[in-house]
Amino acid sequence: MTRRLCHIGVRVVTSSLHLDNIAGTVVQDWLHLDSCRDAVEFAQSCAANFARSSPRRPVVQSRRLTIGGRGVRRVEGLSASPSRVVAMESPQVWLESVRASTSRLVGTLQSLSEGDLREDSALPSWSRAHVAGHVARNADALLNLVTWARTGEMQAMYPSGDARHAGITATARLNHNELCQDLIQASTRLDRQMRQLTSEQWNRPIQWRHERSLGTAVGIPFMRWVEVEIHHTDLAAGYTFADWPADFVQTMLVRVVAEREVKGTSSAATLLAPDGSTVLMQGGGLSVEGPPWLLLAWLTGRADIPEAPELPPWR
Repeated sequence: MTRRLCHIGVRVVTSSLHLDNIAGTVVQDWLHLDSCRDAVEFAQSCAANFARSSPRRPVVQSRRLTIGGRGVRRVEGLSASPSRVVAMESPQVWLESVRASTSRLVGTLQSLSEGDLREDSALPSWSRAHVAGHVARNADALLNLVTWARTGEMQAMYPSGDARHAGITATARLNHNELCQDLIQASTRLDRQMRQLTSEQWNRPIQWRHERSLGTAVGIPFMRWVEVEIHHTDLAAGYTFADWPADFVQTMLVRVVAEREVKGTSSAATLLAPDGSTVLMQGGGLSVEGPPWLLLAWLTGRADIPEAPELPPWR
């Protein structure tokens, strides 16, 4: 099917502004790079600067940070709370966000009929049941990483790509009630096991799917939050980009720009809020203006912005 695209409230203008690559807050597990004491100190300074910044008119400052040989620059100006910035030190904060977002997703899924589940989602070739099945099986995959962190014994997220596909397909065949219960149970198992990890276990190395470098388990709650929120909109069942929690949008904008910068899939553009204040800057001569939630939808490949450059796939 054709992916649903959004063109609401966006303006693209040319600009003579030329900036260095500015990628956003980059800390250990957000980019799955090696741990570094400087990353902790930097994140703490970011939190303090965020707390001092005006929520009405963000203050843009930058500082060089290098982790694992990669240099990036961050832009301050998002009104995130300090606990949201220092994600690697506060996994419990992300756990509460995951629980709230999962509750909303389950509510949407339960409101659908059997026929609704079989209709197209916003993802090509996937029904709504496939999307829900993927979110359920992702909980099991992340639980494997939690087990790795708890026991110290390596556990892959999925045995193989074929096994991942087969699990999603099998789950999508469940009837409405079975699918809802499966998602609830898988999410509950993951939540329970994550909450039992100790500080030492949170900092144990794990490896994400398709990543060669290691991260640590502290990134698992945030990764689950991303899966739940992004795929909730993919259901195309009434939950829209504008419904994303503000702190999710703020944090993800920083993260996705940083990911694209490191992977070389970024677009030379400055991202602007509707009032003209800078949301994030990547550099270049193009300015893209719109609500932060729509900018995030564009960056993750879920919305098109007229005249804006076409982005390579996010993942």
